[in-house]
Amino acid sequence: MMETLNSLYEKLCPSAPKETEAEAQDIQASLEAEIADLREKKNQRFHKLDMETGKGLGFIKMAYSLEGPTPQDLAQALVEDVRDTKEKTCRFIMRVLPVTNSCYTSKEDIEKCVKPLIEEHFPAGEGVTPLKFSVVLEVRANNSIPKSELIDLVAKLVPKPHSVDLTKPDKSVLVFLIKNVCLLGVVYKYHDFAKYNCNVLAMSEEERAELCKKTTAPGTQPGPSKNLTEGDTDTPTKTEEAAKVAEVKQKEDTDTPAKPEAAADVVEEKQEEEKE
Repeated sequence: MMETLNSLYEKLCPSAPKETEAEAQDIQASLEAEIADLREKKNQRFHKLDMETGKGLGFIKMAYSLEGPTPQDLAQALVEDVRDTKEKTCRFIMRVLPVTNSCYTSKEDIEKCVKPLIEEHFPAGEGVTPLKFSVVLEVRANNSIPKSELIDLVAKLVPKPHSVDLTKPDKSVLVFLIKNVCLLGVVYKYHDFAKYNCNVLAMSEEERAELCKKTTAPGTQPGPSKNLTEGDTDTPTKTEEAAKVAEVKQKEDTDTPAKPEAAADVVEEKQEEEKE
């Protein structure tokens, strides 16, 4: 993964100095080179962070540079390369997403950290090109803030003339809550690039169609609409079922004569028989 990121970095910024590996003549020299490399970790362009975040998730820290590309640019270049070549340079990597800011998982801290991102990517004022945006929220091992409140918090900070578009946004604000840490970032064309899923981007159109067939059972109907508000469902509620039962009962009562009317008919027939 480090080699892939370094290759993309040098491709996006040709003027950046190329990183070279230490050439060791023997085992002792190799060990000394490794120790020196560890001591100079701050000068490395990329290095792995050891964080206990659960299985299937890792972090790579990128050194800040005014001239070099941003984490967003690298992630964009990576997914574009996979989409165009249909080849993955990192066999075991599914998604690579940029993280620009991080903070504690509280509303105050999240609002404070996300504001600079929004001001950078969604400027306000006259003559600004309107952008369509969405908020992508993922939560792991955290239930401190309701998801709807967190999405509203971020979305309300985006000024006009920018508008929400959940199907084909120009930019998406990433909000990841992992335990007690919140990670924030911005990506371009999130849905156009299959949510930055390299496995899907490397597939051909035929393979994607086959995948859709395997994941969708034949004869099944689409699930509940995602546009429903909280508490709404596609199935009738208890109140609706009770109303239907009352309606059916009322119809039956209308079709069947009431007891007083039936008794009156019997008395009338008996009187006619006595007259005869």
